Amino acid sequence: MPDRDTMGVDFVGDFYSSEGMTDELAHIMVLHLGPFRREQRHFDADEHVESAWIPWSDLAATRITSSNSMIAIQHEALRRLIARNSDKDKPSLFS
Repeated sequence: MPDRDTMGVDFVGDFYSSEGMTDELAHIMVLHLGPFRREQRHFDADEHVESAWIPWSDLAATRITSSNSMIAIQHEALRRLIARNSDKDKPSLFS
């Protein structure tokens, strides 16, 4: 099993994306990635992928309107707050 501080998946929960508009159920998870290295990717001619790594402070300051994204970001903010203020010998919400 991967080291929890290096890599893992937090299952956040199942949430309805819209109140009363649809019955779409979103399964929200937060990925924790360990050390990685960037490598060249070779996409098909009709594939267009854009991604970026940004600091947590930039992400937290970004105006996000997607409820699913906000749930994941708030989960991570809570996880970081608990980790920063926790006693390592006591169980926590995420242990």
